[in-house]
Amino acid sequence: MGIGHNLESLFDPAAFPMGTMLSAEFQGTSWQGTLTYEGRAYDLVCIQSIYVRRSNHYQVQEGLPEIVQGFLDNEANRGFGSILMSLNCLWIAP
Repeated sequence: MGIGHNLESLFDPAAFPMGTMLSAEFQGTSWQGTLTYEGRAYDLVCIQSIYVRRSNHYQVQEGLPEIVQGFLDNEANRGFGSILMSLNCLWIAP
């Protein structure tokens, strides 16, 4: 599987962690790694812009107690969401 340079499809961050994988490492002054979505890997350095329509809750395993689901949602937001927010790219809101 090659690493794509352009994420040309819509990406819903709520697909994390059940449908999306993030492998990232902080090197020097920026995050290096890949975002894998729908079977394609995208280089974090190559992300040029992020368009945000609305935020959805992250996908967590069904059947877990509500308090555990809330904890996992919060952790996904702080970890995955913070890495996306720290990328050196343009953020666009409607």
